[in-house]
Amino acid sequence: VSVSLKIIRSLESRLPNIQDQDYFFAFLSMVEEQKRRTGKIENPIKFKTVDLLKKAEKGSGGNRFLQINEFLDVLASTDIK
Repeated sequence: VSVSLKIIRSLESRLPNIQDQDYFFAFLSMVEEQKRRTGKIENPIKFKTVDLLKKAEKGSGGNRFLQINEFLDVLASTDIK
């Protein structure tokens, strides 16, 4: 089976990078924990930024909160086709 994947960024955002990948995997882990705990995934998915940083094994100093904000912009505006 042959599969192709195309990542399409919005005009207002950038393409995802390695840093975004770290946050994305941490986010997916938090979603999976919610599903295990409650039996479902509710939208919107609520989380604390500091919890995402801990899950991604990142410190909370420096510009980490700005990085999370950028990650969320990229996550919301990137399409996978």
